[in-house]
Amino acid sequence: MPNSHLITLVERYDEDELIATGSRVADDSVNFPIGANVSFVQRLDESEVFIRTFERGAGLTDSCGSGISASRAPLSRLGLIDPDTRVLVRDYVYAAATRDGVVGVWNDARDAADCPAVDRYRASLEAGAPTAPPAPATDCPATFGNSDIYGGRFADPTP
Repeated sequence: MPNSHLITLVERYDEDELIATGSRVADDSVNFPIGANVSFVQRLDESEVFIRTFERGAGLTDSCGSGISASRAPLSRLGLIDPDTRVLVRDYVYAAATRDGVVGVWNDARDAADCPAVDRYRASLEAGAPTAPPAPATDCPATFGNSDIYGGRFADPTP
């Protein structure tokens, strides 16, 4: 399912401003009928960025996989980071391995829910007969669009 994003490049990260902006977007079903994630992106240097996201239906989150992807494109298109340069994104997806096993932390959407109201609305747009847009905060399951952070330690399965 596509996930709408509103990306803002900031000189300085302000969490209160991100929460306020994300809340305004969440409350604006006219301009954002299916909601939108709001990410603040701060370029730290040529190869490192900080990204924090206010996710639709979830609020402020420590990690948002689609927000990472959506945030990288404007940096390249505006010439702030070379598109061919690997960029370190401060986020919660890590792995460390030894001969005995691996420890990992990752984003996971296993408990996320689809929203039939959004699906019906998108289908009406494709059919050329738009219906009233849904209000994700009330028309969708509470876990619509959510991702969670999981982690674990796993032994090497080979003898």
